[in-house]
Parts: sequence; structure tokens; C-alpha cells
Amino acid sequence: MIRMRAVSRTFVEIMLIILAVVASGIVYYAGQSLIQTEMGGFSATTLSSAMKTSYGLKISSETFFSGSPKIDSLKLEVYGRLQGIYFNGIDSQVYTSTIPFPFSSGQTIAALILPDTRDNVVGRGYLAKDYPGSIGSTFYDSTLGQYVRRAVVGTDSPGYLVDGMNIPSGYNGPFALTVYSKVSSNTPNTMAWRVEIYENGALKWSYSMNANEYAQANSYQWYESPSWFFNGSKTYTMKLYWPGNVDLHVYTVSVMGRRGGIGYGGAYPSSMIFEKCASDRLQVGYYTRKSDGSYSWTWFSSSNSIPYDGKPHLVAVTLSGGTKSLYIDGVLLETVSGQGDIMPQDQKLCIGGPFWRTFYGTIFEVYVYGRALTSYDMDRLAKAVLQRNGAIDTSGLVAWYRENGISSGKWMDSTSNHYDGTLYNAIPFSANTLIASRSIAFQKYYLICVDGVSGSWCDPQQFYQGASDVLKKNSKANFVKITSLSDLDALVRNPPYGAVVINCHGERIPMPTTWDIWQSYFQSLARNSVDSGWIFVTSIGYPLFYTQSVTCGPSGLNTYLSVVGASADAWGSTSHSPTSAGTQALSAYGITPANPLNGVRTVSWSGVTPSYLFYDVSSGRYLASAVPLGKGFYLDFDGSQLSNYDAGRYTACFAIWLHDTIFPGNNVKPNTVLQNVDWIASGDLLTFYWTFYSGTSSTEVVEKVTVS
Repeated sequence: MIRMRAVSRTFVEIMLIILAVVASGIVYYAGQSLIQTEMGGFSATTLSSAMKTSYGLKISSETFFSGSPKIDSLKLEVYGRLQGIYFNGIDSQVYTSTIPFPFSSGQTIAALILPDTRDNVVGRGYLAKDYPGSIGSTFYDSTLGQYVRRAVVGTDSPGYLVDGMNIPSGYNGPFALTVYSKVSSNTPNTMAWRVEIYENGALKWSYSMNANEYAQANSYQWYESPSWFFNGSKTYTMKLYWPGNVDLHVYTVSVMGRRGGIGYGGAYPSSMIFEKCASDRLQVGYYTRKSDGSYSWTWFSSSNSIPYDGKPHLVAVTLSGGTKSLYIDGVLLETVSGQGDIMPQDQKLCIGGPFWRTFYGTIFEVYVYGRALTSYDMDRLAKAVLQRNGAIDTSGLVAWYRENGISSGKWMDSTSNHYDGTLYNAIPFSANTLIASRSIAFQKYYLICVDGVSGSWCDPQQFYQGASDVLKKNSKANFVKITSLSDLDALVRNPPYGAVVINCHGERIPMPTTWDIWQSYFQSLARNSVDSGWIFVTSIGYPLFYTQSVTCGPSGLNTYLSVVGASADAWGSTSHSPTSAGTQALSAYGITPANPLNGVRTVSWSGVTPSYLFYDVSSGRYLASAVPLGKGFYLDFDGSQLSNYDAGRYTACFAIWLHDTIFPGNNVKPNTVLQNVDWIASGDLLTFYWTFYSGTSSTEVVEKVTVS
């Protein structure tokens, strides 16, 4: 019989409880009495400590299991108070002090934003010809190549040239209008037209244009209205009135869903801008002025837009070497080349607006870098901001506006530059939203064996077969075969804490297409060991020598190790004997270690010393060794002289032994669970969503906690 009892705990206590066992779709949740569980043959003990530091809550925890539970992984989402600036979509903005032009070597503008989910307005153009009024005529304008609505002085009487433009029912959110039209003469200082918007049948707003406001006669141009706000509970209709002063041609009346942006506006723009492309999506643009004075408008595809899912998203644009790139939540989604450079100009940074109208929602953080962040940089920033895992990279950071930097009508720049911003009709706002998301692996092994990607010196399927045959014999070792690049990308970007990740492709490392360069990808693999406790494993040949399409050479391994300031070469050809650890690891699965075992790509380490050896050192070179990388390890084994099947078996044995040595008794150490959360205060109410995974099944537990 299973009994569960919910018990109120403090935030720190809750963060220390990270154990769940899922069997047959039932959650068994133990540790520190958060939810007490009784189950025959299973028990758990958690030993933890917590210390609040200058960057947030540092949690040190070990959870020990007894019995033989089949545990896969855990995902924890923490919801709580996140302070930012709320923009009303009409006239809110933040202006900073003047920032000297910082973009000589590229640019990055990034922000953590939460669009208001009540906003469902979408930009739409109304063809005037489809909404004929009581006066005028529908006319084919050969200069435009389109049918328009026309009113002629002396022929038509004043009245409504366009009528019956009904706004979709339920539209809620800010908007502006623009009319595309021309007049026969632009000299009279008299009204050319007036647009009227009716709310529930009564006139609500209007705006007009005089003939002398046109830049030239007989040429179509846009004219925009102020910003207004649709109330979703009311109905709206638009009309265009012609007063009869000058001949008029009208092609469209358009509703605009512009949503402001972040950057340098005015005559020297360099701005990330937003526009509604669907009721629940926000499209991203990147508007710059080149050094030759011309302008570069780049709208990234609407398929790569920001979702309105109630969660904050990290959106960033970069410019480097004439290529503009879009990242959302650290993922490179699109690149557009041939966009030029940026005209040097000192400018004030505008946050929210007013260029391209005004943002509608909350902006929590803004980052301006005087360099183009790489995919590795963006992946690292996303993990620091969204997962609260790792520190913010301040290299090249020109200005940083963050959650706890709002005071007395100012949004303070957290860098030493102090380019502080002043709030105008923008409101400091604490949203109850997602503040951190972390994953933890429980004895889970990920075997990278991607379909369609060949190995080097290795048949991935044969290697996988050998490794999986060993893992099947370990009752506590759950393993997953990663067969697609998309699944591999998700694993790298959302690293489960304490995972063991084994590459089955020999010298080749499969690389998802969402990374700009292999260097970024390799560094992110290493960073997952440093920050998330991964044991990353390579076997056979020179490690990290290739991707699918690139020969990285010795630079591959060195780039990977550069994250911890180390390097290595693997050109050794030496003979080795098993150590006691190697013999123990192999004999546990009925394998008699080869003795001696020759290597043809053995490693010489520099700047890092192996903590564990499975074969002895020979002439300063290592056949099978594990070196520490932050909270995790990198394990390399040159099994080139074994069959691919046996190399897989040996590798799995070494990985299991290393994991069980680091985490004895199937315990997990999710140290430094949350960083960069120093705004959290005593008394804050947090909500924890724990999702537990077992095979293809998952179960969720929700708990509300008050910070002590």
C-alpha cells in the first residue's frame, strides 16, 4: 500500500527534495517529508546544506537510494516573483543615457521578455475596394497596378468613400492604423480624408491627413494614426470619410500590430523590433543603418517567432560580418547574410519603444553586447537566464538591465558603465512566472547513435550494441538511444544534471544544425560537464576529430577542453595494462580485460590531471582516463584495437564504474541549483512543478512553498 501526505516546507527544504521513483505510472516521492511515501523494499535519505550567496541560493544536496528503483529523470520548474518593467503598448518606454557606439566588432541585443497573453491583435490590411462607401467609385489605377477607391472633386459629393470595415470579434490589445493613399494636389492646407473608428456603434477615435502633408502629389504614401487599444468585449467598425477638398485615391486601410522593440532608434537605428504575426505569436525583426547611410530591414521568418505561452523567453539578434542571426531561448533559428555593418553613432538606448510603437507586456532583462555572441555564448546565456545554471558572461557586455536593478523611476545599468535608464509611463512589475527550469538525471545514460551519421573508425550500431548489452545488465542504469539530431540538440540545450553521455561514432561527433560553428557546439558539450555534472564519454581514435561535415582535427579536442583552460593531444601509440579500477569495472560484467592493450590514439593531458585510470599511464600517455571538468568529468578510451562491439562494452563498463564512484548508492548531487536569483526575498511564495519521467511515462507534482 502506498500512502502520500503533503507537508508544508520552506523554499530551501523544498529545493533539497529531488527524489522521485516512477513505477507503473505511480509516483513514489521521498525525502525530507515533503511528500512522505511508504513502499515495501524502498527507502531514501537526503543529506543537504544550503547557503545564500550574493548571486542567489546555492544548494548542496545528496540523495541516497536503497533498493532497486528504476529512476529516469526529473524536471523541476520554479514559478515565483520575477521583477521587470511592464509596457502598456501605447506610450511606455525607457530611455537610457547616451551610450558611446560600442559595435566595432559586431553587436548583440538580447532580452528576457513576457508578451501579455491577453494580446490577440494581428496586423491586417483592408483593401479599400472591398469596402465601398456611399460615394466615389472603384477604379483601376495603372500606376499601382491595383483597384482602389477614388473620389473626384466636382463629380462626387462629400461622404464615406470606404465603409463597413469590421474588426474581428474579440480583438484585444494595442493597435495603430495606416492609410495608403494619394492626392491630386499636395498644396492645399485642407483635409484630404478622415478615418473613424466606432466602438459598439459610437464614434471612439478618428485621425485625418491634410493634402499638404503628402510629400508629393499623385504618389502613394503611408500615414499612421496614434496608438489605441481594442477592448475584446466590444465591437469595432472603421470608415474613411472624404470631405471633398481634393481628388483622393485609397488603396488600403491597415491595422498594425507593431510591438516596439529594443535598441537605438531615431536616425541611426540598430534595433530588435517585434510585430504580431498571429494571435499567439510575436515576429522578430532587426533594423539597422549601414555605414554607407542605407537601411537594412530584416524580418526573420514568422515560423521562428516568440510564442505567447505565458512563459518568459530569451530573444536575441546578432550582427557579425554582414550576417544577422536570430536566437530564441539560446537556439539559433535563422541567419540572413549580406546585411552590411552599422553606422557609428552615439545614441540613447530605447527599451520598449517608441520606435515601431511600444511593447505590450513585461521585459525582465536587457543585454547589449559590443560583439556578436556565438551559438556557444547564446547557449550559455540561455542556461544562465532560463535555467539559472551558470554565470552571466560579461565579456563585451556594454549595458545590462536586470530584475533587481529597478529603483526610483530608474532602470539601472548593472555594468560599471552605468548607462541608467529613465522610465516613462512604464511600470515596475512583479510577475508570477517561470524563474528557473532544471533537469536531473537519475542513473540515466544517453547513447549518441544518430541515424544517417556515419562513424569514424567505428560502426555506431556495433558500438551501441556492445554498450547497451552491458547497460542492460545493470538494474539501476536506465539508458536512452539518441537517434536524431533534434533529440541530441534538446539534450545539449537542456542538460539533465548528472547524465552520462556516450558518443557511439568514434572520432566523429554528430552536430545538430542549430549551431553556427562546431567550436560553439563543442564548448557547450564541455560546459554541460562543468555546470551540469555530465560525464561525457568518447571512445576509439582521436576524440572530437570530426563532425558530419567538418574536419576539426586536433583543434576539436582542444576547443572542448579550452572551457577549463586545458589542452591535450591524442597522437600517442603506446601499450597499457589494466589498473585495479579497470579490472574491477570490467570483471563486474564478466569481461576479462585485454592485457596488454595497445592504443594508437592515446592522450597526453595538459592543464588537467586524470582523476581515474582504467589502464595505466605509459610514457606520459593515457589509454583510458577520466579528467574533471567542473562538476562533471570527461572520459576518453582509445578502444581502437578492440572490435567495435567490445569497445562499446569496455566503454560502458568504465562509464558505469565512474558514475557509481562519483554518485555512490545511486545518489544525486544537484549542487548550485539556482544562480542569478538574488531578487528572491524572504516571504516570497514559490510554486514547484516536478515532472518525473520513467520511460515514456511522466507524472507531475505541484507544491507551493514560502521562502524562509
